[in-house]
Amino acid sequence: MKCATESLGPMFRKFGYDRNLTYVLPVEHMIWIGWPFPLNEYDYRPSRKPYNILIEHSIYNKTTFRNLMPNNSIYISSLREPFVRFKSAFNCFNLVNLCHMTNKTDPIPEYLNLVKNVPNYNCTGIFTDWRPHCPKVSFSQTHNEMSHTLGMPLGFPPGRPNIENDLPAVLDYIQKLDNDFHLIMIVEYFHESLILLKRLMCWTFKDIFYIKRHVANYPYKKIKPQKADVEFYQKWNRIEYLLYDHFNKTLWNKISKESDDFFDEVVAFIKFQEEGEKYCLWKEYKKKGDDIHYFEETIWSPSFNITAVDCHLLLTDMLKHLKDVYDIHERPHHHQQPDLKTCHLEF
Repeated sequence: MKCATESLGPMFRKFGYDRNLTYVLPVEHMIWIGWPFPLNEYDYRPSRKPYNILIEHSIYNKTTFRNLMPNNSIYISSLREPFVRFKSAFNCFNLVNLCHMTNKTDPIPEYLNLVKNVPNYNCTGIFTDWRPHCPKVSFSQTHNEMSHTLGMPLGFPPGRPNIENDLPAVLDYIQKLDNDFHLIMIVEYFHESLILLKRLMCWTFKDIFYIKRHVANYPYKKIKPQKADVEFYQKWNRIEYLLYDHFNKTLWNKISKESDDFFDEVVAFIKFQEEGEKYCLWKEYKKKGDDIHYFEETIWSPSFNITAVDCHLLLTDMLKHLKDVYDIHERPHHHQQPDLKTCHLEF
């Protein structure tokens, strides 16, 4: 969450759509597959065909995912510098208002001061209608959220083990993630990560073409944080930094093993990406016919076209469309969500 997934998601959805792959899709009106709760069989729509691709937000569990997905599945995720991700989540989930911050211009110091000094302070910023069927629980978007999403047992939901203060257990879990995942992308090195993805999957430039989405601007985005605030956040989210630092190193270790032309390919892709995005945004807003934009062959990718249809798929809400397709073809086989107690997530 808040790790460039709104830019990556449409790219992966389009890849599957172009190849008629079978998606793991959320139930009913949900936009996530169980998140922030551990995934269970009532969180996704059943399919008569084997699943090929799971994209939407969900909590990683090796056993569950291995039972759900094919044996030859590739596992990929993305991480972001923890303090930057924290600020982005703070804005996205409207904690300024939900937590009644008085400083609207730079609320981060005020919020961290409350976390530091108010016993059991638990303003997290999750809306009550995101998951209508769940136990009564609270969930934090500001504390170790990346680690939680990658399945680390951190006491959520209540009753689950919490290894946050067990450093050997945390490091052991991070190493297990390293063994399980083929690639953990780093948002700060987004294009380098995409080229690694392309090479891992034997894809083309067109397959990793994306359009930046949900890149928000807010008053405190570019305000340099106070040193004391960063130091406190690093202590409070120690395992986020352990996780991020580990996979930042693994990313560059992978890059070091690539061929000498790796960074030349990155530069070539950035040039293509900027040209393609400019074309798509112009197409989207100017609505000029069905032009085709041609890209010549390079030593890293064959020639290809970007069309208005390609742009539309990357810019539209493909999840809703995929659900509509599911309803047409497989809805009669869809099992119903059990009648569980409606939850009211606490702030």
